[in-house]
Amino acid sequence: MRQVLINDKRFEPERLRDILQNDLYSVLSNYLEIVPRDVLSRIDIENGEYVLRCKVRARRIKIMGIVPEEEL
Repeated sequence: MRQVLINDKRFEPERLRDILQNDLYSVLSNYLEIVPRDVLSRIDIENGEYVLRCKVRARRIKIMGIVPEEEL
C-alpha cells in the first residue's frame, strides 16, 4: 500500500496530458492543418484503467501523395 501511495504521489496527470497533447500535435500536424490549441485531451480512470480522450479540430486535411495499396 505504501508503494502505491508513493507512485500516485509522483504521477502528475496534468504533466502527462501536456506531453501527450504536444506529441499528438507533432504527429497530427503532418496530416491536418491545426494549431496546438486545436488539440485537447484528458485522462480519465474507468474501472481501474486509464482512458485517454482526445478532440482535435482541423481546418483541413493536408493533401498527401498517393501511396499504392501494395505499399501499405
